[in-house]
Amino acid sequence: MKSEHQKALKIIAIFASAVVLAYALLAIGTHVYVRAVLLPKFDANRDAIDRNQTRILADLKLLSEKPIYTEMPREKNAERFLTGFIAWEGGEPLKTLEHEHLVDFMKQHQKALTSDDEWSSMIDDETLSNLDLAWVDQLTAYDYLDLQTYPRFVERLAHVQSAHGIPRVGILATLPVPSYTELRFAALARAAQLSLEDRSREALSLYHHVGYLMSTSDSMIGSLEAVLMLENEKSLAERFEIDWTPVDTARIDAMKRTTWVWAGIERLKSVAGNLGDYEPYLERRTNACSTMLDLPGPEGLLTDYLRPTALLEPDLNDRLDRQSEVINRIYKKCGHPELAAFLAPLESPLRVGRFVPNPARIPFLRRVVGLGLATAATPNYTRYYDENPRRPASK
Repeated sequence: MKSEHQKALKIIAIFASAVVLAYALLAIGTHVYVRAVLLPKFDANRDAIDRNQTRILADLKLLSEKPIYTEMPREKNAERFLTGFIAWEGGEPLKTLEHEHLVDFMKQHQKALTSDDEWSSMIDDETLSNLDLAWVDQLTAYDYLDLQTYPRFVERLAHVQSAHGIPRVGILATLPVPSYTELRFAALARAAQLSLEDRSREALSLYHHVGYLMSTSDSMIGSLEAVLMLENEKSLAERFEIDWTPVDTARIDAMKRTTWVWAGIERLKSVAGNLGDYEPYLERRTNACSTMLDLPGPEGLLTDYLRPTALLEPDLNDRLDRQSEVINRIYKKCGHPELAAFLAPLESPLRVGRFVPNPARIPFLRRVVGLGLATAATPNYTRYYDENPRRPASK
């Protein structure tokens, strides 16, 4: 009997040792994989920013000292007005006859600025004069465009707090944005109408203002559309045959590059608890607020995958806390404190299917899943610097 008891204890001891060993190997393996494979992907992106720091700071200095747009006080939001004329991607469909006519005309002449023939085709189209675009003129009464007053936007944000990682990613990805393409074309078509009435200078001023409104939307796509409109101004002036001083190419290029790189600066530099040399340039004129809708980042959205709760899990708490603190400060500075909901802790525990284990609650695995998704969703923030490696920094 004693022998059998000892044998049972031995089996239990072996089993317990195997469990401990497996746990230790899993802990060590996960730690090594996170440190050796996943985190270096973030570090490589941050290193790319460091390699381009001289050029980035030169661009930011240029935009700070010579802003492209004359900044207005942000007192009159164009969102509600525009919603009556421009469709929203992810919003309610706009079903008006005027909008239908605009979309049809845009499909026919969306390449109007690509060649003289395409431009003539649009100008000579009798439909142009029949488009009801007088509403574009009224945009001069507005001094900024805030997407977060759009009802569908507000509705989606209300669900953030009760959602965990993956659903939060879904909410962020489906926040509605206006159809900048429609707005840009409406401004172009209205400018063409005004030019036919010998009001070409007024037409270009209006076109410039619409680009400004896009740049104030604090969205990356809005800023990049504004860049495109700035590039179009010179072409339009030539077609209108008037003297017009367009924004110089150096500043337009700087706006394009910094629009993309700011998201990387704010996300990847914030893990240190500050933005370092970029801190003095945290202002609208340098495009620092153009990444508000992109700033939560996979790390913030997947925080419930990354906080350690099991023994020996890799601890990223300091990194996450520092990043969250800086990003919250950026939200407040840019006037979007409500977006901090994407970084807020869960209101309630995760709910999963009866027979489906949630990877956010499986020790070690969730770290690999969370950081794996985060690294996969991290773009190359220096892409516009890397594409022109020999181009000198703006001066």
